[in-house]
Amino acid sequence: MTSTASSAPAPLIAGIALGFVVALVTALAMLPVAIGGADVRAGDRAPSTFLARRDAQFESTVITDQLRDQAEARVPVQYFPPDPAVATNQRAAVSALLDGLANVRRRSLPVAQRLAEAQTLPGAATIDPSVIGTVLDFDAATFDDFRLRVDAAIVALMAAPILESDINGKISNYLATATIDSNAEFVAVREVLQSFVVQNVRVDDQATSEARAAARAAVPPSVVTLTQGQVVVQEADVLDEADIEALEQTGVISSGFDTARALGGILVAALSGLLVGTGASRAGRFRRPAAPAVWLAGAVLIAAPIAARVAFPFIFPDDQHLYIAFVIPFAAAALVAAALGGFAFGAIVAVVTGMSVAMVAITVPDLAGSRFSNPIESFAIGFAVTLAGVAGSAVLSSRHSVLHFALAGIAAAVAISSLLGAIWLVAAPRSDEDLRWLVQAALGHGFGAALLASLTVSFFAGRLGLRHEARLERLLRGDHPLLMRLQDEAPGTYHHSMMVATLAEAAARRIGADARLARVGAMFHDIGKLAQPRYYIENTVEGEENPHHELPPEASAARIREHVTNGVVLARQYGLPAEVRVFIPEHHGTRLIAFFYRQAVKDSPLVDEADFQYAGPRPQSRETAIVMLADSCEATVRALEARENVDIRKAITDTIQERSDEGELDDSGLTVRDIRVIADTFRENLRALHHRRIAYPPAAPEEALRLGRA
Repeated sequence: MTSTASSAPAPLIAGIALGFVVALVTALAMLPVAIGGADVRAGDRAPSTFLARRDAQFESTVITDQLRDQAEARVPVQYFPPDPAVATNQRAAVSALLDGLANVRRRSLPVAQRLAEAQTLPGAATIDPSVIGTVLDFDAATFDDFRLRVDAAIVALMAAPILESDINGKISNYLATATIDSNAEFVAVREVLQSFVVQNVRVDDQATSEARAAARAAVPPSVVTLTQGQVVVQEADVLDEADIEALEQTGVISSGFDTARALGGILVAALSGLLVGTGASRAGRFRRPAAPAVWLAGAVLIAAPIAARVAFPFIFPDDQHLYIAFVIPFAAAALVAAALGGFAFGAIVAVVTGMSVAMVAITVPDLAGSRFSNPIESFAIGFAVTLAGVAGSAVLSSRHSVLHFALAGIAAAVAISSLLGAIWLVAAPRSDEDLRWLVQAALGHGFGAALLASLTVSFFAGRLGLRHEARLERLLRGDHPLLMRLQDEAPGTYHHSMMVATLAEAAARRIGADARLARVGAMFHDIGKLAQPRYYIENTVEGEENPHHELPPEASAARIREHVTNGVVLARQYGLPAEVRVFIPEHHGTRLIAFFYRQAVKDSPLVDEADFQYAGPRPQSRETAIVMLADSCEATVRALEARENVDIRKAITDTIQERSDEGELDDSGLTVRDIRVIADTFRENLRALHHRRIAYPPAAPEEALRLGRA
């Protein structure tokens, strides 16, 4: 027989799967990557005054780059030397235009026609028509002087480097030194120069790059020195890139992806998964089926680091010492684990939760520095979560009542307040006002965790097939409508069920099984007999005709077998929990209805055993197996004609051995030692129930007279 039981560690595959999921989610929560960017950015106002957490002397890449950018910006663009061909081309173009104007001047044409022809000359389109008209009206000496001045100006201006942006300025400077008596000639010279003077240099990209690179290289690195405790940024200052760099270098903030922190977080996540997976498959004590409880505990556990990742950026720095981080009910994960899997599993989950919450605070960017005023805070949070979880688990430990959850909350609050009180005593400076806040934080955490855990377990108990202690407590009162009906309509069965319940409870307690569940299951195991009570011998009175005498064995067996199917139907109709309903089919397993089977074999050897066999299944837990044995032993002993101790012992031994030989106990998880203890318990209880009584002698005459006088 296997060593598993209804209250046992989770299957190995479930533990491995849980450990993997916990490790994966915890690792993701600890990744040193700022979600949505760093909490402190350039352009933001500093949320508080930041002091350097360590001495730092570093080459400021931000300041150095700023100085080098400035030096580079001061270097002008470099150009190739002026291209002589450009000056030659522009001089020739001006000469061609002036030759054309000279030809127009020599012709005797009307003024309008002469102006029109002049405007068709190459280059004339860019000159104001009024200026062209003025040139055409010059006398011969003025026109010749005009030509000489324009040609000399083109040669002078185009001989030096000239940019497009410099043309107007250089023309103005040139004309300012020229001696031109006629204003009309001055305007004409200026207009022609503005049309024909062009840029004569090209940008030398290589020379420009080299000059700017040399300027950058000439700027030495800027070294910044800061000492621990020195003010880096004042509260409300607008931060720039240099401030962010200084905060990072002095350990105040940390942003970006930190490989070392990532590896540390992954290692802690792996250890967390290993602890939880091992705890579930080795130390946990889960009710069958274990998988729903395991995954529910795991879901609450992985919610803790996620909640820390989301909440901590809004909480720290705790400059006002409000202890808000300690209010978050992280210990709920341990309480749920303890309620579902026992103290050992709850304690393991408490350690893992505290460790993961502390590591989130240490590894996530910006939390480790700007959010913590001193390094002990992350340790204190993790330690507080662990202590609260362990204390609450010790009180709760597989119990689900509201009272136990409340007591677990008190234990968690006491644990956190004790730790925070110790830290307050050694911290400096400390304020009496802090005591009020830390006590409130501890109470908030404890009762918040208890409430959250209680609601979680209660909400999922029915949906995931998890048993809630309060449901069994109600059924143990014995006033359930089905039991009331059984007492009224089938009193023999009721009495038998109560006897079986007493035997099962005592045996379950002796072997460490669930005594409450065994008692409740025994109380309801025969409720199917309510459908036809008179077909069961315990409900017939002496002298009453047995209804089975009128039926063939097959029909009688069918009537007897129906009490199982009828019982399951009644249990569902009356809302009995699943963990109680399983006792109805499992207490008979797949056994033969031997009495009627043997009758049938006498009549005909060709009998199908299936017609006389219960559908099962065999007992799947220690509790249902105990009820099977208690049911059989109680009925067997009650049927004995002589109930001497030796007869009771033999009847119990033979009955239990028979069930074992039939294989009915193979799936129950009962060990050889369990079976021996169960048999001893049954013998003690049934021997006490059927003990021999003293035969009283008849009353003496004197006694009769005294009674008569009375």
